[in-house]
Amino acid sequence: MLKYAALAALAVAPMLATAANAEGYYVYSEIESDWEGNEYDGSKIKNRVGYEHDLTEDTSVYVELGPQILLDNGADADTRLAVEVGGDTKLTDNLKLYGEVEMVTGPENDYGTKVGVKYFF
Repeated sequence: MLKYAALAALAVAPMLATAANAEGYYVYSEIESDWEGNEYDGSKIKNRVGYEHDLTEDTSVYVELGPQILLDNGADADTRLAVEVGGDTKLTDNLKLYGEVEMVTGPENDYGTKVGVKYFF
């Protein structure tokens, strides 16, 4: 875990060094909880530092890095490093395509993807 913390510090250092020009940088915190019927399965607490950049007028990309705390029901808390990269692009005036890839460290790294469209009325 110390190796991942050192890598995270190296990755975040350039972001913090440019705090005077903080346009595009953000902090993000989210709690996701799961239930199956009445049975609580657990929660994930995501705390991240991110950077978002507009590549063009219609396309933007982002990267996020930070700890993710896993609170599985009946288990001890487990903190892991999470990295997410994603973006979106405007297909029409009312339709956007978005996608993301996430990796969470652990004994076996977890990977996830998300792709979708968003329609604006």
